[in-house]
Amino acid sequence: MLSRIQAFIDRLQLDTSRAPLGVWIALINVAIVVLVVGGISISAIGSLRDLANQQGSSRVQLAGAMAREDLRRYGEDALTQAKSVADRQTLQRMMADARSASLGLYLRRSCNNDTIVACAVFESDQLVAQAGVSLPWGEIAAAGAEQGERFLVAPSVGRYALLGASAQIGGAVGRRLYVARLLDERMAQVLSERVGTPIRLINYRMFVEDKRVDDFTRLHSAGLSDGRSAVLRIGDLDLYAASFPVFASTGEAIALLEARLPSGEIDASVGSLVRRLIVTAIVLAAIAVLAGVILGQQVTGPLGTLSDAVGKLGQGDFSTSIPAGGTKEVGNLGRCRLLDQLVGRCQLLDHAATHDGDVVGQRQRFAMIVGDIDCRQAERRDQLGQFAHHVLAQFAIEIGQRLVEENELRFGNDRSRDRNTLLLPTREIARPAVSIGAEADAF
Repeated sequence: MLSRIQAFIDRLQLDTSRAPLGVWIALINVAIVVLVVGGISISAIGSLRDLANQQGSSRVQLAGAMAREDLRRYGEDALTQAKSVADRQTLQRMMADARSASLGLYLRRSCNNDTIVACAVFESDQLVAQAGVSLPWGEIAAAGAEQGERFLVAPSVGRYALLGASAQIGGAVGRRLYVARLLDERMAQVLSERVGTPIRLINYRMFVEDKRVDDFTRLHSAGLSDGRSAVLRIGDLDLYAASFPVFASTGEAIALLEARLPSGEIDASVGSLVRRLIVTAIVLAAIAVLAGVILGQQVTGPLGTLSDAVGKLGQGDFSTSIPAGGTKEVGNLGRCRLLDQLVGRCQLLDHAATHDGDVVGQRQRFAMIVGDIDCRQAERRDQLGQFAHHVLAQFAIEIGQRLVEENELRFGNDRSRDRNTLLLPTREIARPAVSIGAEADAF
């Protein structure tokens, strides 16, 4: 991984000499802060949106479950209402007298309320009287016979499914009272007020007959496949939707309960949190960048001073000194005073060379005087200088012996060019002597 990153940086071909070190440190700090803060912000924003989606889905699913539970409770209320009317003595007497005209008026007054929209009386599977809206009572009675006291019906005619209940009148086996309530817009409005979210009730028969395919079609299909519920966020409409299929006790699908929750409120809360997160990230990034610039100046300031001092020395200004401040490495340079020693050596070397011409000797004494006090290397330099002088002395003795031997061989022929040959090796002696002295002083 590191090799790939290095290869990518090499392909960029950055020219680091175009800007000072402080600028590069600041840019690197800015890049790191942006990457870290940006990555954390993106991850946090994504997590916030996921949490918001989960919250919206949970809320709409809970609302749908509460509405379906209210439907079950309304079925129990219908059964209670049916038993209450069936147990009345007036209804039993009218059934015994076979006064169907009066029975219809009585049912209209007894069953027409906010919960019951229609009721009917059957005797020996025959409709005797009815009140309220017109309904297919034959299908209702058949569904009641299959499902029991409480029933759900999706009749073949009409727009709405219905729920209802039946009760036996006066203990007579063949006489029953049926009450019904439509699953219509009015019922949906009541459910919406109870659960706090918009509720729709869809007749399953009409859903099957509708050939349109949209997001809600897929939602209800998923709910029917699951058998319990399905939740979906519909981005085009900016809402969360949940579908709960309603089944009769026989397993027959009767209706679809649809709960909707607008996503605007949740999106507004998430947007507010995202804006706060972005502002916080920008402020923290600015603080980090400012701190990086200040610390970069603290680090690169002594390096700049060192660079300026080296530049002045290169121009011949040997009076420049190096400060001891800065980082550990720069401080070590200042405490060792390497450049100061080099400048002092250059100055003392000129005086030693002009004093008596003893360059090698003066260099050795110069090293002893201005030796590296902080680094404690004077003793080593003294030993090295003594060794160098010993080698030079031995070398000079050997050269002298060779000259004497050559002089004895040429004693008989004393010519001017033979006498001057001594000057040639003498000049050659001075060159290695000076170079060896320089090498000894370099240590």
